[in-house]
Amino acid sequence: MGVSQWLFALLLCQATLTTPTDVRFLRHSGRREGFADSMEEGGGGGGDGGGGGPPPPPSLGVPLNASANPADLLLFEDEPDPRLDIEERLVVRGTEVVLECVVPDDAKVIEGDDSVEGEVRWYHDGNLVEGDLRVSIMWTGRIVMSHAVSSDSGVWWCRRSGRPAPKLRLIVTIPPERPYLKYGGAQLAAGARLTTREGNSITLHCVVEGGNPAPSITWILGGEDITATSQIHSHWVDSEGVFNTKSNLTVARVGKDLHNNTVACVVRHPSLPVAVSVPLRLNIEYSPDFRLRRWPSWGTPVREGASVSLLCSVDANPPSDPTWVKGGRAAGVSSQNSLLLRKTTYSDGGRYRCVASDATNTIESDDVDIIVTGAPMVAAVNSTVLSIAGRPTALSAHVCGRPLPLTLTWLPPPHLQPINPGDTKDRITAHNLTTSETPGCHYAVLTIAGVKPHDEGNWVIVGVNDRGATAALIRLNVTAAAHSVAASASRAQIPFHLTASLLTLLLSVSVVSNAVVGRVWL
Repeated sequence: MGVSQWLFALLLCQATLTTPTDVRFLRHSGRREGFADSMEEGGGGGGDGGGGGPPPPPSLGVPLNASANPADLLLFEDEPDPRLDIEERLVVRGTEVVLECVVPDDAKVIEGDDSVEGEVRWYHDGNLVEGDLRVSIMWTGRIVMSHAVSSDSGVWWCRRSGRPAPKLRLIVTIPPERPYLKYGGAQLAAGARLTTREGNSITLHCVVEGGNPAPSITWILGGEDITATSQIHSHWVDSEGVFNTKSNLTVARVGKDLHNNTVACVVRHPSLPVAVSVPLRLNIEYSPDFRLRRWPSWGTPVREGASVSLLCSVDANPPSDPTWVKGGRAAGVSSQNSLLLRKTTYSDGGRYRCVASDATNTIESDDVDIIVTGAPMVAAVNSTVLSIAGRPTALSAHVCGRPLPLTLTWLPPPHLQPINPGDTKDRITAHNLTTSETPGCHYAVLTIAGVKPHDEGNWVIVGVNDRGATAALIRLNVTAAAHSVAASASRAQIPFHLTASLLTLLLSVSVVSNAVVGRVWL
């Protein structure tokens, strides 16, 4: 034996020893984990797969039988792999398969072929095919398999009169079982509804049992393809000749915008005429979100006697009925979630809130201020003040109204002159208004440095705006006794001797909109 013949025999022997004995077709789509990882889970003698060795990496993609001729696998350094340029045909296991023997006109007789003229021979992965009860070779050269089996996968070709036809790779696919979703370790029913809280994280598993080749799985959320954020892996079940496939999808934080959206895994496989979708409806619970409206619209003054309506719309899941409150107490709600104030008075003014509840908390909206405009309200903080001569003394009143009084005047006893806020006359100072804790209200304070007995008498504070006027009376008593007492506030009548001065003041006020004040509230 020559050296070249000896080397060729050695290579042939080595190829025979290393040829895969159980190579299976594998085609993956999408993003998959490392093949070694998937085999650790279920292939190669463990898990669901049972005993056989692992399938080849996806790049091989060539089905071969154990009986394939090892010489057919030998390639020289610059020779292209003929397996990479062969027509493929996918068929479903159990269906009829018909292959035609069509030899090109320019095909040449293979040297050494002993076929007789007109004879047709079929080969499967290099092995001559003999007809049997399942496989028939017609006189026309057609080969018919009554039902395809997994072992039919491989490369098929024919020779007619010793001339070869093009090769065809036949891939017998096995349909997968119907896919299903799992969440938290439990299988979900078809068309299920998943309830979770806003801000939570969810992980879904799409499981596909069986199928060869392995199916592809995509994820759709709200009409958007989010497959890139998922992971998929398949492992070979040797005893059944199929793959088991699982794809995992994690949504790190679900928002209220996903409420009532559908997430679906979509499975595609060569044996399936159409893709199979497994949908899941998301039910996202979230806290109340308020939308407040008012009629008349915001910024429009609310005058005494007019009506005002507040509307509160609440977006929450589960739904929550709103309630209007004022000062911590229910203000009343209509069937349309609105609060209607008819013929408003000054007491209707204040801060209102819309309140709703979720499963664990009570949620409040921002404050809604209602300020009712009208004639000012002027009330003495203490209607009677008893002071000691020579000591400083303060008189104060609560002034409310919108707009604020255009004129605010202190009227002292007859022997003293009227004084306006911000002015000082001798020992008497009328201070500017200071904000009260009540919306739309202020404090008016007058101080007397070193009160004297002749300061004693009736002091009147008058507030005037375009809606009218109001006055309050404070009685100052000065004593030499070593005590000072402030009586509780009460309504008081203005003495007759102050009436003329008060009327003169009111008639001198310029009224907004050229209207003359026609009434005095005492």
